[in-house]
Amino acid sequence: MKKSLFIVLFVLFFVQNAFSKPLVVTSTYILSALVKQIGQNKIDARFIVPENANPHFFNPTPKDVQELSKANLVIGVGYGFEFWFDKVKNNIKGNTLMLSDYYTNPIEKKILKGQIIANPHIWLDMNFVKNTAVFEIAKNLCKIDSKNCQFFMQNAKVLSQQISHIQTNYENLFKNKNICIVEVDPAFDYFLSSFGQKTCAKMLQEGSGELSIGNFKLLENCKCKKGIVIYAFRSKQAQAIAKEKHYKPVYLSPLGNSKDNNQDSYTKLLEYNLEKLKSAIND
Repeated sequence: MKKSLFIVLFVLFFVQNAFSKPLVVTSTYILSALVKQIGQNKIDARFIVPENANPHFFNPTPKDVQELSKANLVIGVGYGFEFWFDKVKNNIKGNTLMLSDYYTNPIEKKILKGQIIANPHIWLDMNFVKNTAVFEIAKNLCKIDSKNCQFFMQNAKVLSQQISHIQTNYENLFKNKNICIVEVDPAFDYFLSSFGQKTCAKMLQEGSGELSIGNFKLLENCKCKKGIVIYAFRSKQAQAIAKEKHYKPVYLSPLGNSKDNNQDSYTKLLEYNLEKLKSAIND
């Protein structure tokens, strides 16, 4: 009887491990979506920052820490985006990948307590993602699932080509257009740089709220007759700025949305934001 029970338990253990997928836990949904495009059905991709939460103010719960401890691979942005990471890193038993370790010349770079802090929204830099990030993610997936390494690397290559194709489709988005770009939330500098664009005014930093007279003075740098005011979270402020300058407010999504078929993958998110810009610019 005991021998039979042992055999059953052994078989169950073997089957469970033979068919279980490596667990990859990311900080945000859009990173998880990016990983999923590379790992597809070979991995279990999860994220811990709820989609309705501001990742700049999120703190992991004990359940989140437990999830991180079970992960074969943890992926984050870096540059202080996961400010809570130092609190939980000792609980992480698997591998860790911070995309910032592979980024050069970040925006607003400074050193704080020996660590590089910068504008963290590097996942929106299309050149970085297609040339570096997708392949670093694939390499790290290879470390936790070597038998599917070729599959991961091929998917990374395809994804890189898809991003290049998107860039090509929109390469003339700003061409021959004298248009000023005002940025309410500091989330899209890298995204705009993918098309050689800069903002004429950055109105608010992370954590700041209401617009001040000093903020409005920044608009003096925006001398175009036509312009757009891009925002992610602060609609009221964007509307006020747009009214002041007679520019068009444009909502862009930095983090994607698992419940929106137009934003539920990395490439869809890019096209969603680019179509929003295209519509506003050509209006």
